[in-house]
Amino acid sequence: MIDGLGRPQHVLLVGGTSEIGLAICKKLIDEHRLVSLTLAGRSVSSLENLADKLRLQYPGISITTLQIDLEDAASTVSVVSGA
Repeated sequence: MIDGLGRPQHVLLVGGTSEIGLAICKKLIDEHRLVSLTLAGRSVSSLENLADKLRLQYPGISITTLQIDLEDAASTVSVVSGA
C-alpha cells in the first residue's frame, strides 16, 4: 500500500523468510516509511519465529503472518479469496 506521497505503508512479503526481501523491508522500516508488514510463506513456525524477532526489533510496526503455498493452486485461491 502506498500513501499519498508515494511512500509504502504496508508490504506483503511472499516468501516471508527471504533474506533479500527482509533486507528491503528493514530498510523501509528504518526510513520510518513502513507501518505494517505481512510475512507470507509455507512454514508457519518459521514465519512466526521471524515475526517475533522483528516485533522485538521494531516495536512500532504491525507484523502479521499468512500461511500460503503457491504450488498448491486450491489453497492459494482459498487464501486470496479470503475463504
